[in-house]
Amino acid sequence: MKKTIILVSLFLNSAFVSSQDSAKLDTIFKVNKEVILGKITSITEKDVIYLYSGETLTNTISKNQVKEIVFSNGRIQKISELIEIKGEEDWEKVQITNIESDISGLIKKGDVAGKANAFTALSSVNEMKEKAEMKVKKQAAALGAHIVFIKSYQSNQAQYGLNTAKANISGIAYGYK
Repeated sequence: MKKTIILVSLFLNSAFVSSQDSAKLDTIFKVNKEVILGKITSITEKDVIYLYSGETLTNTISKNQVKEIVFSNGRIQKISELIEIKGEEDWEKVQITNIESDISGLIKKGDVAGKANAFTALSSVNEMKEKAEMKVKKQAAALGAHIVFIKSYQSNQAQYGLNTAKANISGIAYGYK
């Protein structure tokens, strides 16, 4: 009987300590709906750095993957907005970047490319760039990606009727999952 009381007491004590520890933890809500419990040690321009309870190993997660953080004191900090892409019809939501940290932690969905050639010398290179970007965004949206990392961008302005404006863009589409 005495052993049972001691075991129950130890169990209740460890459950109490465990619940106190978890009450002191911060909660990281990822954009893919996963949840991480840990202690936030810092937030940089591109990363959230945290520790798991009882560990000293520092973990890093890209802010691109974090929707919000609920700190142990109850304060909520929004980090990233989820950009939902359901198909090609959401192409206008797709972002274009040439900054590598913007795609950190995201999953490669595939290569995309867009090409636009003017039919007359009156079209501008900016118009061709917009058309090429639209093609890239539509391809990315069809893949379920919300951001495109540009690998290459080339354009030529029309010159005195000798040729017409052109734009070529190639990149890699990325998404949350």
